[in-house]
Amino acid sequence: MTIEKINSPAIEVDVAYYDTAEAQKFKSYPQDLQKGLAELTSGPVSISTSTFLYFFLFHRMARGMPGYESTEAVRRDLSRAVNAIDTALIHNGVSLALPSPQTRPPNDVAEHLGEAVGLAVASKLHGLTEADWQRLEVKGFGKNKKLTPSFDYQLAAEENRFVQVETKGSVVDRNQLKASVVSLHKANITKKKVKLSTLPSDAEDPYPADVRYGTITTVDGRIDSRLRCWLVDPPAEGLPIEPRAYKLLSRMTFLARWLGLVSPRSQLTSALASRLNALLALNDPLDLDSVPLVRGSGEEFKFFLSSANSDHYTFFGGRSRLLGFPGGGLAIVLSEKSIAFIGINQNLLPLAADQRFDEILEYGATSTTERWPIELVLRHDEASRLGVDSVPWEEMDRGHVKLRTEGNFHFIRSGLVFGILDPRV
Repeated sequence: MTIEKINSPAIEVDVAYYDTAEAQKFKSYPQDLQKGLAELTSGPVSISTSTFLYFFLFHRMARGMPGYESTEAVRRDLSRAVNAIDTALIHNGVSLALPSPQTRPPNDVAEHLGEAVGLAVASKLHGLTEADWQRLEVKGFGKNKKLTPSFDYQLAAEENRFVQVETKGSVVDRNQLKASVVSLHKANITKKKVKLSTLPSDAEDPYPADVRYGTITTVDGRIDSRLRCWLVDPPAEGLPIEPRAYKLLSRMTFLARWLGLVSPRSQLTSALASRLNALLALNDPLDLDSVPLVRGSGEEFKFFLSSANSDHYTFFGGRSRLLGFPGGGLAIVLSEKSIAFIGINQNLLPLAADQRFDEILEYGATSTTERWPIELVLRHDEASRLGVDSVPWEEMDRGHVKLRTEGNFHFIRSGLVFGILDPRV
């Protein structure tokens, strides 16, 4: 499956309880979630292709791993992820499958597939965006600092509860059946949860949650196959802090992380990073609601269109921009045949600057996959990585070149947009 040719907005997944015993446990869920679970398990469910690709392609960024702030780090990890999709998966017109029954991709591909599908399904169930998920660290406890097992992600699911999800993924011969590796994943999730519920007296669960469950995604090589996502092992105790504040910090961290990648030297990026540090230091981050960010001069940030006929703020001057869409960002050459574009909807800029927390918490763009024209802007040295003389680059000032082309772009609910392009097309 060549990633730049993916144009389907949805991927179908069969969601099912692991067995009747697990299904019975889920009946202790709150009523609103039981309704959502009934819909998920009643037939094939469609997850957004763009959401799946975000979690698969940017899994290191999504986890907040260090060293992912540089263009080189993004190029390295994104190239690996793109290659994994290109060589290990196909879109069969309905869902994802292996290229053949004999295909056995590396274990990390199955792991990232499980993570991407599990989080996409959980996001659909809880009405979340990509910005709401945060990776959990494994904590130590007691005199000997043994590791406390923790689930993979935590979030403020809504205004009043926390959710943790443990995600697993496996390659199987036939994903309608529970292969031994699926049973092993289920046993590991259950074992981890039992440990959390029976911690010694000098320990406490580092990340308690109102809802805690696991997902196991399986993929096979049948030509008409659909991904399958097994649900296992629900709920847990509540967390004695404010979910709304946690959700705000999660979304602010997301904004700061991606704005820092797209525009690392801007005053807005610097001001947002400083505000995030201030919020993290407060007992109640909500105290700074509606206190706007300011420039070094003390002036509040204002955003203006480049011209009367422009769709773009001046913030995106000299950057790669989607044409006809209000957003722009960063172009990174991955290989001689591909360029990655990573951008943001410019609606996020006043959202970040004004710091109206209700607007940040309620934000949700449309998740879709569409074909758009784009003007790519690259430095000369970056463009030279392509090694393609036939690309009609246009010279710009200050050692940059630009190219107008088009491709399939993936828009996600949190306001990011990305795509992988072949500049020769």
